[in-house]
Amino acid sequence: EIKLSIVKIALIVSVALLLGVSASYIAIELREGWKREDDRQNWHRVAMATEIGSWRLNLNKNELTWDDACFKLYKTDMASWKGDYVSFLVQLDERDREWVDAVCRRTIKENGYYRAVFRLANGDYIRAYGSVVHIGKEKWFAGVCIPATPEEYIGRPFVTRHVSHNE
Repeated sequence: EIKLSIVKIALIVSVALLLGVSASYIAIELREGWKREDDRQNWHRVAMATEIGSWRLNLNKNELTWDDACFKLYKTDMASWKGDYVSFLVQLDERDREWVDAVCRRTIKENGYYRAVFRLANGDYIRAYGSVVHIGKEKWFAGVCIPATPEEYIGRPFVTRHVSHNE
């Protein structure tokens, strides 16, 4: 039964990414999954097998949590990780930092979601999807990231889509 859940989650994520519905769909799945410990463990297994990193920022506490796949994708050492929003921004190529920060802040302000491809300071590229999530009294900014290629970025430095949940 656990193997079936892992396969099911992997297929949902894969199909969602291919169909381009991942920003909203995966955010909803993550929101619901974090409420159940078994689903969190299954998501972790799927993420490591498929290079899908998941992250969540507690907006009330400015605590950013990455799963193991995020550390692998960003090539960041867990021991030196400070676990806050600024620690994330430092991982970005300085040419992309300002616009990525602006997209994230707008998404948080408007309770929306986004998708973007951006450069990392280490030369790699990331495709990220994020959404504002409310769990109880806590407000989170959460999402997933996957490896991207330079071809997905070149000529489109603002490959983003922002949609407010209020619209």
